[in-house]
Amino acid sequence: MKKIIAAAFISALVLAGCDKTKKSSTNNDTTTVPAATAADTTENEAVTAGTEPVKTTVPVQTVPPTTHEADVPAGGIKDMSPAIYEQFLRSRFEETAAENNGIAYIEYGYRDVDADGIPELFLKRGTCEADFVLEEYTLMPEGEPVKIGEFGGGHTVVCYEEKSDRIAVVTNYMGMVNIVYTSVDDGKLIENEHVEERMPEQTEYADFLKEKQMINIPCATVYRSDSESEGYSVIPQENGGSERLEGLHFDYYIKLD
Repeated sequence: MKKIIAAAFISALVLAGCDKTKKSSTNNDTTTVPAATAADTTENEAVTAGTEPVKTTVPVQTVPPTTHEADVPAGGIKDMSPAIYEQFLRSRFEETAAENNGIAYIEYGYRDVDADGIPELFLKRGTCEADFVLEEYTLMPEGEPVKIGEFGGGHTVVCYEEKSDRIAVVTNYMGMVNIVYTSVDDGKLIENEHVEERMPEQTEYADFLKEKQMINIPCATVYRSDSESEGYSVIPQENGGSERLEGLHFDYYIKLD
């Protein structure tokens, strides 16, 4: 069984008192994000690579069915992983919305922890800092995303340590910073080290992370304020910036050689 290493992931949107004003905890702890406006939903193009596309579905048992299908090529899980993750994210988003009267927020990002060419998925979901959950998934050889870890997601980001490439779940609440270094052994999440310290006064959170050689894993955001809204998405760009798109977009995916 291949060694799978995963860990947890980043940038959060704050809903004070679970209201419709959201805040995101990406590089800084809190950044206000306005509620979404209605717009036409943009359907994502199917992910293809090859010459013989086939249909694939994700074996998720507890989520509502999705009307979106992605064409994927033959050639193994590596080629199929973008479409598998896209469908899985859409299902998890709709499940979150069903649990919260149509309101749903997710952040999702990837990191190829075990260097096998197929990245692991880090997914934060909920409605506000009070109920965010951070979930970690790996893709099994059969094509099934399997959860291998879970953390509280409030005020939490997922980083990797530059000097060691270790995955770290970092929580900053009122200046107290908790860092949990993680690894995966035989499909089980291992917490290797737990560090807690108070951030020095007058120190910016981004500067604190830089001093610790922590690099945020880029994450896409998808948000819908209610069941009538089309929602919007914020997608990372290669230049380090981001682009806001109207509608729900689940096709952000890191490209691996």
